[in-house]
Amino acid sequence: MNKIIHTAAFAKAKAKIEEGLAAGTIAPVGPPPSLPVRAEALANVEELHPDLRPYVVDGPFGRTLKHPLVFMHHLDNLRLGDGRYVDTVAQTNEGYEWKTKRVAAAINAGDWHSFVFLHERPHRTDALMEAMIISGLPLWELAANVWSDSENLWQYQEEWRDIFGEAGHGKNNRPGLMTPHERRTLAAQPRTFKVWRGVCRLDAVQGMSWTLSRSKALWFANRFTGDGPLLVSGTVAKRDVIAYFSARQEREIVVFPENVAEFEVTKLQPNAVLGRALVA
Repeated sequence: MNKIIHTAAFAKAKAKIEEGLAAGTIAPVGPPPSLPVRAEALANVEELHPDLRPYVVDGPFGRTLKHPLVFMHHLDNLRLGDGRYVDTVAQTNEGYEWKTKRVAAAINAGDWHSFVFLHERPHRTDALMEAMIISGLPLWELAANVWSDSENLWQYQEEWRDIFGEAGHGKNNRPGLMTPHERRTLAAQPRTFKVWRGVCRLDAVQGMSWTLSRSKALWFANRFTGDGPLLVSGTVAKRDVIAYFSARQEREIVVFPENVAEFEVTKLQPNAVLGRALVA
């Protein structure tokens, strides 16, 4: 199996990992195995684990913990129906210690799938890069799982560009990235074909994730509010396609945006009754 080539994003992540390993601080957190309760009305952030305290921010529902590997949206204690309060600080600390042990065990066992998915979803791309660097392997099947599970791919385009293309891997040198069925589906496409992309922000019209399905792109265009639903279309050459994914029934085409030709953006008018988008 090919070793990964550390380019810019990998080098930056590698330095961070080595620093964390030296300090013993690479340890994700997550849901705890129990739910302790106490009588006090408010959680004391000073009792939070020292590693977590810098990640406490003010949120719409009170204090929120946004550690790179755990979110706790109600850090202030939650009131139960009987007047007691859930001790969310104790809950979070317990979960932190529990996941720390799990992550250490996953690293020692080379269980990179568990290592990555112990992390919270928004940070699994970072965890994937950590796994690639620590193992020295490209981990293509895991990369496909993380990609398909992600909801914030737009925040990690530099990292995914390194993972998919600029880390020295040709399109025929990514074993495990696609299933045999996905490879056959991609192989059956013509030399050039049309792709679609649905977004709600003007700064998101260019991206790496496209679809063969216009209706799926319309669904994505109407998924969130923003600059209004936008339908993007273009054509790609099959030789430029990084992968075809069918895991979420999205008929997804992964391609670098500079390889999309005949690029066209259409502003749509949302239809609240039908839940569809019509051309404005």
